Amino acid sequence: MKYIAFLRGINIGGHQVKMEQLRELFRKLGLTDVRSYIQSGNIFFETAETDRVRLTRKIEQHLRNRFELRSANLSADICGGRTRVIRQKEMIFI
Repeated sequence: MKYIAFLRGINIGGHQVKMEQLRELFRKLGLTDVRSYIQSGNIFFETAETDRVRLTRKIEQHLRNRFELRSANLSADICGGRTRVIRQKEMIFI
């Protein structure tokens, strides 16, 4: 399935993450076709995983561990599958 991760709090408090570094972290999770959108922190990727909650937790935990971020500093909204990203009411926010 194709997904988009909308990352919030990845570049705050003097913490700067380059998009290439972020893409590589997503690849290390076994995600494929990983792409970023400019310096936005939005990451496009593909995976066979269909459970968005589990996928979100996996990504958030991996990023927190790598960048030593506190829980409140980072969140990921994962949209994909049949979700139409342009219609916010259909997106699932975790």
